[in-house]
Amino acid sequence: MLVKLCIFFQFGKQREILKKYKLHLGVAALFVFIIILVSVGWHFHHIANKEKMISQRIFFEANSKRLTLSDPIERDELYGTLGHQIPSWQKPTHCLGEKETQEFQCLRWKNSAILRISYFSVPNVKCYNISWESLTAELYPLDCFSIGDQAWFGPSNQTHPKWPINRETEFTFSASYSQNFDAGTFNSAVENYWLSENGNGLLVNDDIPLVMHWNTMNKGSWCITSNYTGDFYGFKANIHKKRFLNYTICNGNDPKSAHEYFRSNLETGPESLPEKHLYTSPLWSTKGDRDSNTVSESDVLRVANDIKENNISCGSIVIDGKWEDIQGDFKFDEKRFPNISTLQSTVFSTANCSLTVSFNPYFDYKSESFEDGHPKDHFILDASGKVPALVQWDDDVMAMLDVTNPSAKAWITGKMMTLSDRYKIKSFKMTYGKPTWLPFHPTFYKRDITPNKLKKEFTDMLVSFHERNADIIEGTSHTQNLPYFVSVPTKVEDTEEGLCLTGTIPIALALGLMGYPYIMADGIDYQKYDPDDKTLELLPRDLYVRWIQMATFFPGMKYSTPPWKYDTDIVKIARNASQIHQKYVSPAIESLLSEIKAGKPILRPIWWIDPEDDIARKVGDSFLIGDDYLVAPILCEGKTQRHIYFPEGIWKDLQTQQLIVGKKWIQYPVRMTSLPFFKKTKVYEGA
Repeated sequence: MLVKLCIFFQFGKQREILKKYKLHLGVAALFVFIIILVSVGWHFHHIANKEKMISQRIFFEANSKRLTLSDPIERDELYGTLGHQIPSWQKPTHCLGEKETQEFQCLRWKNSAILRISYFSVPNVKCYNISWESLTAELYPLDCFSIGDQAWFGPSNQTHPKWPINRETEFTFSASYSQNFDAGTFNSAVENYWLSENGNGLLVNDDIPLVMHWNTMNKGSWCITSNYTGDFYGFKANIHKKRFLNYTICNGNDPKSAHEYFRSNLETGPESLPEKHLYTSPLWSTKGDRDSNTVSESDVLRVANDIKENNISCGSIVIDGKWEDIQGDFKFDEKRFPNISTLQSTVFSTANCSLTVSFNPYFDYKSESFEDGHPKDHFILDASGKVPALVQWDDDVMAMLDVTNPSAKAWITGKMMTLSDRYKIKSFKMTYGKPTWLPFHPTFYKRDITPNKLKKEFTDMLVSFHERNADIIEGTSHTQNLPYFVSVPTKVEDTEEGLCLTGTIPIALALGLMGYPYIMADGIDYQKYDPDDKTLELLPRDLYVRWIQMATFFPGMKYSTPPWKYDTDIVKIARNASQIHQKYVSPAIESLLSEIKAGKPILRPIWWIDPEDDIARKVGDSFLIGDDYLVAPILCEGKTQRHIYFPEGIWKDLQTQQLIVGKKWIQYPVRMTSLPFFKKTKVYEGA
């Protein structure tokens, strides 16, 4: 009985405890259940996020507007911030009526702008196409990306362009001005394309009024905007036109892979070579060291006789300067050129030269052409759109051809064809004014014209004059498919090392990446006037020799000052350089035709044969001809040695026959006659 009583007492006590803590136990059980539920939910959420990350293509954070793009092997990231012009407090919404996918995203900032991002990939490269549409004329798109610590390749708006460009480089570029402002690469070709050593790249559509701020707006960044600023567009465009910005950024495994994709989006390569005499022998300018811009028959004959007497080869004599009676009539001044046919025959028989005529799209208001073309609106009009706009050229004022007008284009083409047929001129060089090349606030026949499109129209007009591939042009855009030469003058810079040749190699390499294979080293821009004998001073002797040695390895070269202005030793060096060009460079150009058609450059950066070589990607004073020849010219006066980096391979010094194994630097001794020039070879070919 006592035992039963004890058991009853204990059971009752347990029931009392259970009743007392029932709520606590329930809460504990609920807590455990929630923990299990959250853990399971987090597990599946993590799996879902992981799957989303694996399938995610566009990495854009809408609130911070940060965009990230990694390369296919996730070794490198290109990142930037979009929409700097939109206040941070404004938040976007998804676009109505536009279906988003993993590869397309559309966001709208109310009353500001619409952003569309599309993802795509090609082998070894991942890309975004980014498109801004402003909803108000007051707002212009502005996107900035990190330059990083890497080297970049492409055009720069510098008096003395550099290769490569990096976070130490500073420039602002817009082609939308009537003045060139020593615009470096952009004086030769306008292509909105940049590439980095890690395979990052940018290509901006040519119908965009691009302004590039390289390290000037945000330190360590390049920023691009679409803005109708500059006197190219005029006041009306600034006030009323909405802005669009469309561009592609990519990140590839290496620079060559990325470049191959970008190059496929430019015009195809030319199908043929230029006329043979332009890439086998040098061209000779009639200007020489004269201060006068007026040319006569005697000037041409003097050059031809000097070429013969000094026994140097000649591709063509370029009539640089005023050869017309009145600018724009396209008729030789009969007093200065009494018989062009006889002149051509004499020049050919004397020096085995053809004639190239330099011309430009400017018309003297006193010319017959101006009187004829003015009533037909064949000239660019001023901001009012009613009268021809005027541009300064050679201390005079001129009207400029409106090549966007089909009637004007046909009119000038007819005049040039008549000139060509009448005088048997088969080669032309087209130039623009300096520093002003365009009227202020022009009005064109075509609407929505951009500087890129305008220069393309002029180039298309030039090559339509005749069927021969014998033309040279000073500035162009989107005409990589045409077999003409792009001229690149050499500038002289006074540096800590003394006077140095600058600009030519950086511009040539940039033009090559932009798809222009036929590049001409077009003389030396060294304007130093000697008041005593009223002539331009000659470039220092040894620096002039260094220019000859560098220009020898370009596809084409033109002497602005002839070597006989110096002495017989310089003439021998020039003669030897021509022979080297004909022995090595000309055959190399012909052997590269299939690659040229495919869009590959003739002059290549030395990283081209080994894109993974970090050192080669930073070398800007050497270049390759195809993949077989390495050229390392001397660019400053007074040098007795230079550092040369040899990329992957075995290289034979074509002067000493020594074999050098890359990848390494060597200290190379140089004399006045030295041309550091090497051929890629195999071991069994021997020394």
